Amino acid sequence: MTAIGLMTGMPEGEAEPLIVEVQEVVQRAASAAGNQELTVATEDVAKRAADQFLGPGRRPITQQYGSRAGQEVGRISADGQRVVRMDANATAPHYNFETKTTGGNLHVRFRR
Repeated sequence: MTAIGLMTGMPEGEAEPLIVEVQEVVQRAASAAGNQELTVATEDVAKRAADQFLGPGRRPITQQYGSRAGQEVGRISADGQRVVRMDANATAPHYNFETKTTGGNLHVRFRR
């Protein structure tokens, strides 16, 4: 298995489009200003992009009230400057990639 295959757990030919799509999400989220939207192929792409966008040391965000109290609803970067909120159960499932420095909020929708 190649290095790409080891990183993704997928055969190289299948992994390369995934890596490109993940990188596109991360780049768009980092530079977003205002509300923007992007649709990706799968929730797995959104999850992988969230991990890269937030970087090491990310922490969970837990809902403190209401019917989702105690549930993880997002994650925040170690420096507190990037947030990903997950709403995979919505009618139109999506993750919100928020960047505090630019005021950006990239809505990443995915197909089921």
